[in-house]
This record gives sequence, C-alpha cells and structure tokens, in this order.
Amino acid sequence: AVKDATVLIFVLPHQFLPKLLPTIRAHVNPTRCHGVSLIKGLDFDAETKMPVLISKSIETVMGEQFRCGVLMGANVADEVARQRTCESTLACDFGSDSDNERMRQIFDEEHFRVSQISDVAGA
Repeated sequence: AVKDATVLIFVLPHQFLPKLLPTIRAHVNPTRCHGVSLIKGLDFDAETKMPVLISKSIETVMGEQFRCGVLMGANVADEVARQRTCESTLACDFGSDSDNERMRQIFDEEHFRVSQISDVAGA
C-alpha cells in the first residue's frame, strides 16, 4: 500500500510504530517521500531514557534523508467531522518553500485552515 508513495500520513497509536516502520521503510524511497505525523505524545530513547519527538523517531527508522513534519492543533475530532471552523499548524521543513506549501495544501480546507511553520520541535 505504500510502494512508491511520496507522502505518508502517520495517524496511529505510537506503540505500533516500532513494528510498522521497518515494513514501511522497506517499500518507500526516503529521498522522494515525506511524512507528516498526527500522533500525540513523546517517545523515549531506550538507552538514555530521554524524551524524543515522535517525528524524530519516525525519521530515525525511515532513514537519513526522510523528513517528517507534524500537524498539531487544539481541535476536537467531532468538530472537524462536523465541519466546524478549525485551525491547525503544520510544522515541516522538507527542504523548499514549495514542498512545504504543497504539503500544507494537502490538509488545508474551507473549514480546516492550516498554517505552516518550519519549527517541528516547537510545534
């Protein structure tokens, strides 16, 4: 399902990532594919026990050239589903303003406004 994908959207409980990511990694080209995580929370480094952003955990497993942004906002799923006006921020740095803007446009809708920043860690 992910073969030759250019965009991966991660929306699942973070505890499933360790088993799933190697399978995905085997089927995508990390130089042509970007990711966006909608996963809430933090991961923890197994050795240092320090917190690690989920987007960084995804990047580490997916390979050196894979970039993963995050989509975050104070939205309630029910409000989004009912098309109430909501807003969110896409934090990404995919190497060019045009790539960042194209990714923002994937999510931006009339009732779901998305702005873009480059500070993934700050989102």
